[in-house]
Amino acid sequence: MGRLPVDKAVAEHSLNPQSIEAEIRKGLLPRLFKLFGMDKEKAVIDEVIQITRVGLERGDL
Repeated sequence: MGRLPVDKAVAEHSLNPQSIEAEIRKGLLPRLFKLFGMDKEKAVIDEVIQITRVGLERGDL
């Protein structure tokens, strides 16, 4: 199984937070759109990005 979009984004773009967020959106969008549709997909991605920001600030990721 491949790396999760968040893990991959953090590993590849660890020096640029904007690139991490863009990569997360790009990686999760197709998967979540199929599951939830456009409205809920955006809310889920926003929550994942917020969790990622907190994890990066704490040094957990």
